[in-house]
Amino acid sequence: MDTRQQIATAQNEILRLKDEIKLSTDELQKTLASVSVLYQISSELSGIEDKAKASNVFVGSICKMYSVDVGILIELDKAGESYKVLESIGLSKTEGAKLAGQIKGSVFEKIHQERKPLRLKEPGDDSLPDVVQHLSVKSALFVPVIPSTQPELILLCCRMYAREFSFEEERVINILGIKLAETLDRISSQDAVEQSLSLVNTTIESMSDGILVADSDWKITLYNKQYTAMWKIPQEIMDTHDVMKVIQFVSNQLNDPAGFMKKIEELRASPDSSTTEAFEFKDGKVFERNSVPQRINSKIVGRVWSFHDVTKVKQAEKQLEMRIKDVEELNGFMVDREMKMVELKKEIEELRAGK
Repeated sequence: MDTRQQIATAQNEILRLKDEIKLSTDELQKTLASVSVLYQISSELSGIEDKAKASNVFVGSICKMYSVDVGILIELDKAGESYKVLESIGLSKTEGAKLAGQIKGSVFEKIHQERKPLRLKEPGDDSLPDVVQHLSVKSALFVPVIPSTQPELILLCCRMYAREFSFEEERVINILGIKLAETLDRISSQDAVEQSLSLVNTTIESMSDGILVADSDWKITLYNKQYTAMWKIPQEIMDTHDVMKVIQFVSNQLNDPAGFMKKIEELRASPDSSTTEAFEFKDGKVFERNSVPQRINSKIVGRVWSFHDVTKVKQAEKQLEMRIKDVEELNGFMVDREMKMVELKKEIEELRAGK
């Protein structure tokens, strides 16, 4: 392989790694967005003691956060044979009142039987209830909501203009559907608030990224085991729930602790800011951190951090950059050598001509 091919190969590899880093960052941002939505809607539902209000907040929040044009929450009877509207956003009261009937032969029957979400891109008229068929729905999402203490619900989300529903949106809305079911059960049985947040805690514990959540007073409200493992933080420090004590501990592991602390102070001074940055450790590790404000009803109530280990990607990128530099130096040497050979040949020819 000649030097030009080596350079081209190395440059292509650099581009591939940069794309990989971008994808990694995009995944982090999606994770943070999902966590933020989960916390916002979960927090809103946690303090509600009325079934109708809980249903309204649930449907309204999903419509707002996921660009849903029509959101309908239907309720099945105890036998699961007929349905009626419990809450609707984007329909008039007259249209909502018409949405009732038997589930047999309808798409609701399929959701009721399989008890899992269903996404439809450009659904046909026979896939939707009559009341929404005239709306030219481009994408639809059906999500079952199954409380243990009352009849089953089904959420129908319709988009007329925006993109089709993604798997990630289906996943998070399905989790929120379980959260609504837990909330309705809590309203019925007056269970403890801790039980209503168990799903969110389980979801965060299952993530491969380190997650840390703090309130507006910089007191830790939630974190997962992956976070403490990544930073090797003793439990007694986490038990203080003091973000600054945790930050002081982890900063000593970094090449630039002063720079790390400076960025923290910048975040404290700008609570509405969102940031992404990478930090190098003394032992060679590199963590990428995404940070976004946590909001409830547009009010900032805290901050969510997500940490991802990008050490291998960064190391590979540096190695390839060194390879390109070496190849470029070698190429420069070869070009210089060829120029000297040309000059030498010219001198020989001039000497021969002088004879």
